[in-house]
Amino acid sequence: DPVDPVDPVDPVDPVDPVDPVDPVDPVDPVDPVDPVDPVDPVDPVDPVDPVDPVDPVDPVDPVDPVDPVDPVDPVDPVDPETPAQPGYTVEFTVGDKQYVLAGDSSVDLSEILGELGINGEISEASSSADSLFSVAQDESGKWTVSANECFSSTQSMTVVVDGQEYQIVVTDDGVVASWVDENGVTHSYTDLQDAIDNAAEGATVVLEDDYDGSITVNSGKTITIDLGGMTLTNTAGEHTITVANGANLTIIDSVGGGVVDNVSHGRGALVNNGSVYLNGGTFTRSKEASTSNKDHGDNSWYVIDNQGYMLIDGATVENKGYFSSLIRNLGSSDSEKAYLEIKSGTIQQDNFIAVKNDDYSYLKVSGGTIISNEQAIQNWTTADITGGTLQGNVITWSYGSSDSKTTISGDTKMNGNVYAVSYSGTAIPSVEISGGSVTGNLGKFTYNNGLVHAGDDSEKQKIDISGGTFSKDPTAFVDVDSTVISADGTFAVGSEGNMASVNGLIANAGDNVITVYRAPNGITVPEGSTVVNKSDAVIVVNGQQLKSGESMTVPFSAVQGDYYILEGKDQTWTKGSNEELSFKLNSGKLIKVLIDGEEVEFEITEDGLVTIAPEVLEALEPGVHTITFVYVDGGISTNIVIEA
Repeated sequence: DPVDPVDPVDPVDPVDPVDPVDPVDPVDPVDPVDPVDPVDPVDPVDPVDPVDPVDPVDPVDPVDPVDPVDPVDPVDPVDPETPAQPGYTVEFTVGDKQYVLAGDSSVDLSEILGELGINGEISEASSSADSLFSVAQDESGKWTVSANECFSSTQSMTVVVDGQEYQIVVTDDGVVASWVDENGVTHSYTDLQDAIDNAAEGATVVLEDDYDGSITVNSGKTITIDLGGMTLTNTAGEHTITVANGANLTIIDSVGGGVVDNVSHGRGALVNNGSVYLNGGTFTRSKEASTSNKDHGDNSWYVIDNQGYMLIDGATVENKGYFSSLIRNLGSSDSEKAYLEIKSGTIQQDNFIAVKNDDYSYLKVSGGTIISNEQAIQNWTTADITGGTLQGNVITWSYGSSDSKTTISGDTKMNGNVYAVSYSGTAIPSVEISGGSVTGNLGKFTYNNGLVHAGDDSEKQKIDISGGTFSKDPTAFVDVDSTVISADGTFAVGSEGNMASVNGLIANAGDNVITVYRAPNGITVPEGSTVVNKSDAVIVVNGQQLKSGESMTVPFSAVQGDYYILEGKDQTWTKGSNEELSFKLNSGKLIKVLIDGEEVEFEITEDGLVTIAPEVLEALEPGVHTITFVYVDGGISTNIVIEA
């Protein structure tokens, strides 16, 4: 009874703090899974507060369902020495009488006619489709009927007995799947499991009609299933597709619109213990009935449960659940880890965890889109994110003595919070970010009936940032030898050999002020850029020193775009003089004037005479200021001194 293992009631009780300790007990390898489960259900109402979520973890218990692996045992039928079964029948019908001929077999025509109540001398007989079933007479005058191929159309056989013609209806109960052998011969089946069991090594089994029934790919089998735009739905109470240890399955969808569905409580669309490659199709649970992280509605579970090797490259995995993770990746030991890579495709469960990387597992995300309003990824072991788009929180959890780690790099685009959370024990959850972009908060937490902020300097969690761009100030998690800047609300971090994010932000800053929080090795910015030093030390900007708390506009080079200051360099202006400040330029095509990076009003004549009104100059503090004359293709700068 699959319902029992799914019963989330017992494990849901998070009140007993002793539960999370069980996982440490090596005596019962199954216990460690329970403590992890409670974390699954982070309260979808508040993605940051996974307190409630502890309850829903129960759905994982059914996974202890190493039980689902049992159905894999039937490896015997795969025995290559077992004669292949045709998997279809041909029916001959007259009125309410029928004769059934096994596929790929032959029988005396008189036997069929006798069963149909037609007796006498046969003088003529013919088939409406010889390629499907044939009628032939040998030299002795004997008529033989042969079933040659499975078919789904209605055919007929015409016979003349004792001078009377009879029309016999010939049918087949329908082709469900087929595969083509190396000689180009098509083998058709009315049962998908038969097609899989009898398919040649490496063959592609094409689904030709919607199919209600669960299937198992047994150990030693390597095949491809082409959904062909059809829907595969499970047998009640069973997983839809079970892949045994030692089996290799690739799923494609050459037509588009193909679906693998599961409609039973505590069962999934795909449970893998072998090797699976998902290159197409949609995997879902259309009858999911959960309404919250505390109510499974008597129909909830993972859509995919991977306990082997799996590559998702083009498939869609989706569900509307509130109680069970969309995908679970779970190994059994250090030597038998589960491996899941998401290379392309869409993984989406809006109201609960999208991907749960459980015990003894490795997750790699190099592409695709993962969407969840709660946790896009919940990592308990090792996750390596090098690309793709993640819309939702990425939280790294640890418990007992098992450290966990998430690395984020490359061109990863993350729209959600990135947290490191200590659930229990001495284990340290760590996050390392060397690239990509993060739009969301960064933080370290402990867990005590909810997330409790541990402080940025906590040593029980680790967040180390050496590269990437961020929507929030990441300085607290950046090494003192790294660079941190911001422009137009975006922060960038760079380190030795990894300055791509910093350089990219500088290049795209445009007229925005570049603020420096840390730059031990200095920075280089475009001429005309304004830089503010908010670090605690003197920094070097384009070879010039800039003190803490000060700003500067990097002057244009003496000659850029053939623009010159003919008169007025390095002038001094005295407050209260009520005089204009004038400059003679070699071009009157000026577009704007900046003083210390701020645009000011000015007047200019066609021959290049620029005047700055005294009202503008009175607003400046006494001291040295940089004035920049900007053209479309360059500019020129000089200093002015304001005296009190």
